[in-house]
Amino acid sequence: MTVPAERLRSRILVLSSCTREKSVDDPRRLVQADFRRGRHHVARRERELSDLLTPAERLYAGPSHVALMAGIAACRASAGLCVELWILSAGYGLIPGDRPLAPYDCTFTGMGPEELRDWARRLRIPSAVRRVLAGPYDLGLVLFEGDYLTAATLEDGVALGGPVVFVCPIRDRPRIPDLPGARVVTLPDAEAEEAHEIAGRAAEAILSDLATGLFVGQLLTRLEIDDLGEITG
Repeated sequence: MTVPAERLRSRILVLSSCTREKSVDDPRRLVQADFRRGRHHVARRERELSDLLTPAERLYAGPSHVALMAGIAACRASAGLCVELWILSAGYGLIPGDRPLAPYDCTFTGMGPEELRDWARRLRIPSAVRRVLAGPYDLGLVLFEGDYLTAATLEDGVALGGPVVFVCPIRDRPRIPDLPGARVVTLPDAEAEEAHEIAGRAAEAILSDLATGLFVGQLLTRLEIDDLGEITG
């Protein structure tokens, strides 16, 4: 099959967030106290649960992640498209989608803004987000909202390694800085879980468009305005 030259260059970067629902669980799951004890302790606990380690992209089972993975699977099955997934976890920090994880239960819920920022710095989330966004890639897709935006600590001056589409609820739009090469698609405001699911469906729509032949440049032209309808067509 002949692949258009543009698609041969199409590397898609996706940054998403974890979900409470997991495909694998165990009473011995890691909890926040484990993560507080540091990486060596977490590694020891992972060895105890080695038979349950699951790649991150297959561990999360919330509706938002399931929708996102459907879009990613479509892209990966399409010639010329390469998708790199990173997931922001309240326990592990920012991790690649193929990173094996132990069952765990850790959430940002209940943390005040300062406590959340302190925890994010402890997990090196802001620096990791900046490093990954520095690229290079042909399209970045960032699906952070609410507490995940707080943890990422996006600020003016963040370097982007390619054009980036941020997807977030309307209420979070002011929290995303105006970065050269970035576009923002706003979604209807909703409670956290529903907002998360809507973002996953929006990402699935974007990625499915790419998988069915839409070039990155064409997609970005369609996203000149902040309108979900521009994605779902």
